[in-house]
Amino acid sequence: MSTPQRRSLSDSSKTPLDALHAEHRQLMMRSRTHPNDPRVWIALGQTRLRMAAPRPATDAFRAALALRPNLPGVQARLATLLIDAGQLEEAERLLKNALSLRPGLPLAQLGLARLHLRRHDSAQAESVLAPLLLLKPSMPEAVAMAADILRRKKTPGKALPMLYRALRETPDRSARSLLFHRIAEAHDALDERAEAMAMWRAANSFRGQDFKPAQHAHAVDILKSRYWPGRVLERARNADPLPVFIVGMPRSGTSLLEQMLDSHPQIKGIGERDEIRVLALSIPQRLDYEQPYYRRLRRINTNVLTELAEGHLAHLRTFIDEPGITRVVDKMPH
Repeated sequence: MSTPQRRSLSDSSKTPLDALHAEHRQLMMRSRTHPNDPRVWIALGQTRLRMAAPRPATDAFRAALALRPNLPGVQARLATLLIDAGQLEEAERLLKNALSLRPGLPLAQLGLARLHLRRHDSAQAESVLAPLLLLKPSMPEAVAMAADILRRKKTPGKALPMLYRALRETPDRSARSLLFHRIAEAHDALDERAEAMAMWRAANSFRGQDFKPAQHAHAVDILKSRYWPGRVLERARNADPLPVFIVGMPRSGTSLLEQMLDSHPQIKGIGERDEIRVLALSIPQRLDYEQPYYRRLRRINTNVLTELAEGHLAHLRTFIDEPGITRVVDKMPH
C-alpha cells in the first residue's frame, strides 16, 4: 500500500489563479510538442478565457480551426470573442457556418443573439432567443440575455419569474452568480434597493473568490507607489474624442449624470460596460507575463496602449446607431 504524499506548504498556499497559470504553462508546453493537435489549442483557448485573456484565447481558437476548420463549437466560441472585439462581420460568418454544421447549437444561437444586441437590434435578438428558450427555458446564459433585453426595454419586472426559475434549476456556481446579478439589476431598475443589494451579495458569494482586505490593500499600495502627481506616463497615440468616461462611487449620481448627457442629440449613453476591466486583465497575456498589469507598468508602452485604445474605440463605435453622434459615454471604466 503506497504512502500518501504530504502536500508542501507551497502547494497548500496556492490560489486558484496559481493553478490556472500552472495549467496554462502545461498547455503551452504541450502546444509546442503537439502543434498539430486541435484539442490542445482548444484547451489552451478555454484556459485563456478563464484567465480573462481574450486576445490570446482568440489566437488559440484560430489555431484550432486552422487545423480542423469545421468545428462548430470552436467557431461559436471564436465568434463570441470577435463580437466583443467589434469584428461583427467575421463573427456573423462563423456563427452561420456553425449553425449550418450543427443546427440549433445553443452556443451559436446565443452568439447570434449577442451579435444582434451589439448591433442594437433587440427584436432580432429576441427572435433568436425565443426558440432556444422554448427548448431550454432555464438555460442560464439565455435567460440572462433575455433579462438584459427586457431591462433595456424598461420592463425588468417581466424578467424576474424566469430568472428565479432558472436559479432554482441551476447548480453551477458561476451560472448562479450570473443569474443573481441579473436579478439584482432587475430589482434595482424597479427601485427595489434592498432586494437588489441582497441579490448582489448573493452573486458575489458564488464567484468563488473571497475578498481579502489585506491583499486588496497591498494592491492599492502598489498602485499608489507607481502613480503619483507629476509622473508622466506613456499614452496611446490615438487621441479620438469619442469616449466620455464617468467615474464615481456607487449611489453618487453617475447614472443621473449619464442620463443628462444622453439627452443631448450628439451624445450616446451606453450604461455600465465591462470592456475596460477586461482589457486591463488581458495586458499580462499580451506582454507574456503572469503578474497583474500594475506590477509591470514600464512594459505597458505606447504601442500596447494604442492597440488597447483602438480596440475599445472600435467597440464603442458599434453603439452609434444614429447620425450625428460624436460622443459615447461609459459610466463604469474603473
